[in-house]
Amino acid sequence: MSETTETVAAALRDWSVSWPQYTPTDITPAELVPAALAHHVPDWAEAAATPADVPDWGRRHADALVPYWIDWQGRPLNPHGRTGRTGRNLGKWGENSAADPIVVAGYGQERRVLLITRSDIGVEAIPGGMVDSGETAPDTLVRELREETGVDLRDRIPVILGRDVVDDWRNTDRSWVSSTSALFQLDATVTAVGSDDALDANWWPFGSIEQLETAVTAAGRTLYTAHRPLLQRALDHLARTATAPPASIAELIARHATNLASLSGEPYATTGSDLIDQLREAEDRLDQVGISGADDLGTAAGLLDQALDVELDGGTQLEQQVFVARAADLLRELRGHDRRVPRHGLTRTPPKPTPGRCPPVRGGQRLIRAAQPSLTRRSV
Repeated sequence: MSETTETVAAALRDWSVSWPQYTPTDITPAELVPAALAHHVPDWAEAAATPADVPDWGRRHADALVPYWIDWQGRPLNPHGRTGRTGRNLGKWGENSAADPIVVAGYGQERRVLLITRSDIGVEAIPGGMVDSGETAPDTLVRELREETGVDLRDRIPVILGRDVVDDWRNTDRSWVSSTSALFQLDATVTAVGSDDALDANWWPFGSIEQLETAVTAAGRTLYTAHRPLLQRALDHLARTATAPPASIAELIARHATNLASLSGEPYATTGSDLIDQLREAEDRLDQVGISGADDLGTAAGLLDQALDVELDGGTQLEQQVFVARAADLLRELRGHDRRVPRHGLTRTPPKPTPGRCPPVRGGQRLIRAAQPSLTRRSV
């Protein structure tokens, strides 16, 4: 049962169900009661003492991550229904927009997830926090991760997993947290140190929720219940989309030699050097006919060059695998390119464009996310 609705029977939670005797408990802290707000407004909270004092319900309602209703008295209604609590223990009335970056490193049995120990309730949770004024959710994902763990992923593009009401312990009927959760994938763990709102930051086994909870419990800690659905969503996404990365250049050749031979017009690659040459050739061909992806092929070639250097210098297989895995990520979109590059024997000369038509251009690989509603900051 939900943490914030455990006092309300399931049959009575929906706002459409009449319940004249409903008397929720007010959990507004002393610093947010009207008398206190009249003298001082905390920097993380709005000044409105009641929902009736909020001047922009129209904008908030339109910008909400998760749609919700406003009742006949102008009060917001939690999308998950009655919680058994009223008042406000968050920065704003209505929806409080947050962002939760789920950072996963490694593959298979070595997969790990980065969690922090929250300073407010002392549990292991996903890093994250409230969206600042004028900030977008993607900006918040990167900022909160950097502030709470020291991990800087500003050069990474995460996968947006969803936008949902989070079962936060501060939620009430009139104020709640909705979060944009996103997945960052790394080849290996990086140094993480707890700071800001995090007492600690650690990498935990992440083969399943059960494995994660077992490890957290064995360490004498507690996994934040409200984040279990978000973590499970990340696991589900990984199960649908992730395959074990190639462990060697030979495996990479086995997966991509056919497509690269078709793209470059050359014989199948049998060695790492052959594969690098074909990547360079394919890069040239894609670039000349105006199909995007050429830069990724060039970057993959450079990574494989580094993998060969590791082998020549007597490095470990694990060190080589890091470069191979990164190259494999760049080659995921390779399939299908070979059907789009015009065939002209082995010549690299591009075809003459038909008058009045543009060269073929592949659609963008990444969507630009719409800006999310702004909000004062506080931990999620």
